Amino acid sequence: MTTINTDQDYQNSVKHFSVLKDKYQATNYENTSPFSVLYFILRKVDIGIELDDLEYIWLEKEQLSTTAQFIKNERQYQIKERVNLGIEFTKLKSKYKCDNYHVSWTTTPLYFILCKIDAGDFLTEKEFNWLVSHGFKATTSIAIESQKVISFKSKYKATKYQDSHPDSPLYPILKKIDIS
Repeated sequence: MTTINTDQDYQNSVKHFSVLKDKYQATNYENTSPFSVLYFILRKVDIGIELDDLEYIWLEKEQLSTTAQFIKNERQYQIKERVNLGIEFTKLKSKYKCDNYHVSWTTTPLYFILCKIDAGDFLTEKEFNWLVSHGFKATTSIAIESQKVISFKSKYKATKYQDSHPDSPLYPILKKIDIS
């Protein structure tokens, strides 16, 4: 099951098992061996692999029903979050004028880039180049204007104002202040 080549690998596995036991509420399970069935189960869960009925039965038999329930609840939460992330990506694509991009949010850096713009973070040259190379002219323009908003907010100490979008009511005010 677990391939352990050195004493250091063994110690690392023991530590990892301990972390997983804490994370999945299985600290009352006394076996600390990385050859344990529980370690196998928790590693599976931790990398997102669904448990089968036999594994849930084993958890119940080992009096780890709290762990089994935690894993089920965590799985439901992950499913819900996956849907929520997809919805948020769709909203950001609309807000930043890239609705016609039909690639899953899980396989594109666009979601990360849009999150950075929306959070008021500066984009790197590589991120700008990605937008340009994928034809997102409107998004690139919004990002450039957003960075101007961020700079003005910093310059005029308006950083408590959350919105850094060029359509925000603060931007024209800051531009007028900067001109005068």
